[in-house]
Amino acid sequence: EEAENLSALLDCCDSCGVLLTTQKRTDAPEKAWRREVKPLQPTEARMLLNALQGENIPLLTANLICQQLGWMPLSVRLAGQFLEGYALTATEYLEWLQTTPIEAASRGHKKGESIQILLDKTIQHLSQQAQRILGIAGQLGQAPFVLGPIISASDMEAITVRAAIGELVNFGLAIRKEHHYAITHPLLHAYARQFPVDTTTFAKLVTYYNSLAQSQAQPETAEYLRLDDEYVHFIEILKGVEKRNDMA
Repeated sequence: EEAENLSALLDCCDSCGVLLTTQKRTDAPEKAWRREVKPLQPTEARMLLNALQGENIPLLTANLICQQLGWMPLSVRLAGQFLEGYALTATEYLEWLQTTPIEAASRGHKKGESIQILLDKTIQHLSQQAQRILGIAGQLGQAPFVLGPIISASDMEAITVRAAIGELVNFGLAIRKEHHYAITHPLLHAYARQFPVDTTTFAKLVTYYNSLAQSQAQPETAEYLRLDDEYVHFIEILKGVEKRNDMA
């Protein structure tokens, strides 16, 4: 996504092999050539963290750190380097990570390797609609969500919302699971929560989930069957209401 004219650049390479690193799925000339960076397996993530930190971190603590970082290689590498360089214990770092994840994952690294800077650069490539959708999704829980609450809160047409969330999928910021979508990474979810969401938009989210909750009195409806799937989002919306009330 940093290349000014990627097609022309690839044409110049003729029959030479090219390693193209990008966040955009559509930058791959052919789908068969696309290789997505996947999360590490738990054992791999712990081994990387321990190797960089220089000690054997307790299993539970190492798992919780890697889980908070989404098991992603770059995030785990930066965490291990930070632990070793700043002489923090794994427990101290985990507490910081659970409280302010973006700050903890970004502190102490070269500017180009800061999680905050990398995410900021990614967001610059998104349309205003996609940025707004990401901010609204950040108000929900870390779980798959349907488009209903996003459409209700955004006041956009369904087709516009689908196009905007398609941008997020293209940049690897969201994934689709049948009729649900999910933000791909816990740190990204924490980052999205920092986006300003105005009172009117948040109130529409509250209204959507309040209406959904009323369906508990009608167990035969399709909405009732969805309540278990929506539980995480209910909790996050309630937390958001409490936070806004405290700030009022």
